Order: sequence, then C-alpha cells, then structure tokens
Amino acid sequence: MSTRFLAIFAAVLIAGILVPLDRAHAQPPPPPSAIYVNKAIEGGGPDGTFSFTATGGLPAFQITTSGGNGGQVFEGLMAGDYTVTEAETPGFQLTAIQCKQSGENSNVSVDLANRRVSITLAGGENVSCSFTNKEGGPPSTKTSITIVKRAIKGSGTFTFVSPTPALAMKLTTNDTVSSGAKTLPPGSYTITELQDVPFFYLASIACNDPDGGTSTSVSNATAVIDLDVGENITCTFTNIDPRPQTKAVIERFMHHRLTALLDADPDRPRFIRRFPGSLWGGSSGTGATSSTPFNLAMSEADGKASFSTSLSQMASAMAGVDKAKEQQAMSLGSAALNGRPGPAPYSGVDIWTEAHFTAFEDDIGNGNADGDFDILYVGADIPLTTNLLVGILGQFDWAKEHTKLDGSSAEGKGWMVGPYLSARIDEHLFFDWRAAWGQSDNEVSPFGTYTDSFDTDRWLTTARLTGNWTSGNWRLTPSAAFKYGEEEQQAYTDTNGIRITGQTASLGRVEFGPEFGYRWGLADGTLIEPQMALYGVWNFDNGGSVLVGDTFVTPDDFTARLEGGVLVQLPKGMSFRGAASYDGLGSDEYEAVTGKVWLNWPLN
Repeated sequence: MSTRFLAIFAAVLIAGILVPLDRAHAQPPPPPSAIYVNKAIEGGGPDGTFSFTATGGLPAFQITTSGGNGGQVFEGLMAGDYTVTEAETPGFQLTAIQCKQSGENSNVSVDLANRRVSITLAGGENVSCSFTNKEGGPPSTKTSITIVKRAIKGSGTFTFVSPTPALAMKLTTNDTVSSGAKTLPPGSYTITELQDVPFFYLASIACNDPDGGTSTSVSNATAVIDLDVGENITCTFTNIDPRPQTKAVIERFMHHRLTALLDADPDRPRFIRRFPGSLWGGSSGTGATSSTPFNLAMSEADGKASFSTSLSQMASAMAGVDKAKEQQAMSLGSAALNGRPGPAPYSGVDIWTEAHFTAFEDDIGNGNADGDFDILYVGADIPLTTNLLVGILGQFDWAKEHTKLDGSSAEGKGWMVGPYLSARIDEHLFFDWRAAWGQSDNEVSPFGTYTDSFDTDRWLTTARLTGNWTSGNWRLTPSAAFKYGEEEQQAYTDTNGIRITGQTASLGRVEFGPEFGYRWGLADGTLIEPQMALYGVWNFDNGGSVLVGDTFVTPDDFTARLEGGVLVQLPKGMSFRGAASYDGLGSDEYEAVTGKVWLNWPLN
C-alpha cells in the first residue's frame, strides 16, 4: 500500500469530516405585514356596496356589507407607503375613520374630509382601519372618473389620450399611481393608453362600473366608460415589463437543471462499476460474473429511480447461467448443456445504457417550486489496458418545473455528447473523468399567461478520485469529486415583441466524504453489509443571487448528507439494499430525510 496515497486520502477523509459546514443566505426580507379594511354601517343597516381606491400596489376593490359589516384583507405586504380611499356612495354618509396598529413602528394618518387614510407600514406589523357610514344625507350627484396606472417589474411615464381634455394625461410610476378623481358630467368617455414605453406591454384594464356599462379592450388599449348619475368609476391599466421576471424564471430553471445534471452523473462508466471485483480485491474484471443482466434502483422518499445495463453485464449473467449448467451437467450428463459452450466474460467494446428519474422541490425565497428531471445515457467503451478504460457517451434529458409563488413554469429537452475515461492508478486509487457538450430546446411561461421558446448551449466536466481499502471484513471508500457546468441562454424576442437578452448560468462544486462498509456471511451463504457515509458538498460557484418573486436569494454554499444503510445478498443472487439519509447538516433552515431501496433480481 502506497504511503503517499494513504496520506492523500487521509487528508481527504479528515477534510470531509472536519470542514465546517456553513450555509450562505441573502439577507432575509422584512417579515410580511397586513392591512385590514373594515366597513361598518351605523345601526346595522341597510347594507350596501362601497368602492375603494388604493395605492402602494393595492388594487381597487369593493366591500359589500352583510348585517351592517364587511371587510377586505391584504396580507403578505412589504413594508412601505399605502393609501386607501373610500368613494362616495349614494344614500350613505361617511361619518368616521378609525385605525389601529399592532406595533409602534407604523404611522397612520386619517383624512376624513377626503375620505382617505395614509399608512406607512412597518415590516411585521398590521394596521386595521374601519370606515363607518350611516344611512341618509343628500343623494350624491357627483360623478367622476379615476385612472390608476400600475406598473409591474419596472418604471416609466405612461401617456393617455382622450377626446376629453380632463382624461388626457401622463402618469409616472414604478408601482401604482392615481390620477385622482376627475369630476365629469354623466356620459360616455373614451380613454386610450399609448403603447410607447419601452419594454412594457399592457396586461389588463379593469373598471369598477356598478352597472357594468363600461367596456374595455386590451388589444386596443382602450376603455369606453359609461358614466351614469351618481357613479364614480375607477379604471386601472396594468402594464408589465416582462424582462426581469422572464430572465429570473429562466435562470432558476437553468440552475435547477445544472444541479440535476451534476447530481445525476452516470455511474456505469466508472472503473469500479465496470469491474466490480476491484472493490473487494478482485481482478480487473476477467473472472467475475454477474447474476443479473440489469440493475433497477428506486427511492420512494424523493421520487428518484434509475436503471442501467450493458453488454458485459448481460454476457456476465449468461456466463453465470452456463456455469450453473456445467455444474448440473456433472450429474445429468452432457445433454444438459444443450450443445452450447459457456461464453467468456465480454472484454471488448461494451455498449451500455443508464437512466435516472428525479422529482424535486425547492422552497428558496418561499417560491414553492417543484419539478421533474429525467435523463438517459447511452455509451460505449473499451479497456485499452487492464487499468485504463476509455469511451464516449451521449445523454438526453427532459426537465420541467412550476413555481407557485408567481405562477411561472418552464420546461425543456436537451442532449449532450462527450468522451470519458476511467483508470485504476494503483491497488487502492481510481480516477474518473468526463466532459460533454450539447444544446437544449425550451419553453417558458413567466406569468402563466403566455409561453415563449428559447434555446441554450451548455457544457460540463467532472473528475473524481476514489480510494478503497479493505481490512478483513471492513471497507473504507472515500472519494472527492470536482464538477462544473455552464448553460448559456440565447437572446430571443417574446410574444409581446420585447427583446429578452441572453444570460449564462453556472454551477461549480466539490463533493467529498467517506463511505464505510462491513461485510459478514451467514451459515446459509447470505452476505450482509451495513454501510455508513458522510458527504460534504461545497458549491464554490452557485451562480450568485436569483430573483424569486420580488426578493433576491442566494443558494447554499455548503451542505452535508449523512447516510446509513444495509446491503443483503442472498445465496441465489438476489440482493437488497435499504438506506436512510439526513440532509441538512450545517443548515439552520433546511433539512430532508430520505429513504431508498435498491433491488437486484436475477432473471436466470
């Protein structure tokens, strides 16, 4: 045993156990706040419908009372400035506005004359305002139109044109702004928003006409307002700059896919998998046989499954069958061999395939995202020497995800191809390397209302050092791996004619840690091997912060996983492996418990 290599892997083992695990997060946003608007009628009635306008990102709304009471709730609000104004309602008179706040950091200003309350809302605090009306007072003959401009994910100056001078205006905002009530006589009024602000498109027009006589057309950016006696109508024009949201959804999608591509690195090309006898001191693969022509693995806890096989594995399984026939022929005669000699283990070109199926969830930034990632590998390799294996592989993957926070989704399919090599450096040390290049075709729905297509170019490379030592029935198999991948999104023009520029996502990580195994045999020939492993993952390049909703968050830099399991191999070849893992060591916020079951069932 090489002292130099023992020292190297002792250092890797110590690093894998002792490196302090930390977790980097973006500064958390202030806790969400809430505004509660209550409507009360003195004496409990009669009931009515009352209209309100608001700013600070709150939409216009109506409250219909029942039994003299009603309300509207706005929760999950960010700290900031808000106003709520009650419109005049014929047959009712506003008599009082009273507000209460849950903390000391919010400020509330009541303006009864203008029927308005102004709120400076602090993070984590709630404000409740009650607007009290009584029946009576002179019927309102005032009629008015209010135009509200709401800009999402951007800012700009928006121009409105109308044959009515009072409705021709410009509104500038990076959130929500109101024109104020424009007092006008009853009649029909037309107002159109010019679509001349770069990068914005008109998403909706909403008017609160009590009798529904107002019509709107988003395609024409026009509202035709039917203003009747006593009506006070508010029309809200909502525009969206899709660039920040679209790029954020694509960036998250590419980051999740890169993570899956690096996590789902193929296992079959490795030297210790092609020649499994090398783990327990066996030969390089010229004498061992496999009892099953394929491997099937399933994980019920995290939705993962995988499948793999190769010509050499199938040939090895057939060799095992023929060996059993030869032993049987010793007592039954040569006819039991059916005239077919047993083939030697396959040692030339090996053609193999492997598949992984993954379901994931990611609640970073409270995004509540979930998705699937499936990948199929097909490869071929040949041993150049007894210690060197070279080959080429192609891979095909399918990915999709959905984020509940913003209603966005993305999906795509892609391919990659590249070379690999695997070598046995000495008795206890193995090296694996591969690289791949490819492309993908994708679709993205940034708001859940329309879908665009985009393409990417991508590449990745991985390298792994694996050590293996046995002492009697004990096995120690530490490993350290370097993995890096990049995916470049090509620029495109979306459905609304807005240019979405290109961007690049990257992910680089180092994985390290030991696996321990202990094997013993029972009297009937059953082999049992308990296993324990500790793996650390350092994302030295996690792509930086990503936008989730309105918050920038940073993926973790360090994670760790503790895994324990047992492998049972029965005398007739069937094998079973059960394992459980705890993921989230070193993190104050993230944890996961996973159970896995692996089953090899011989078909002979």
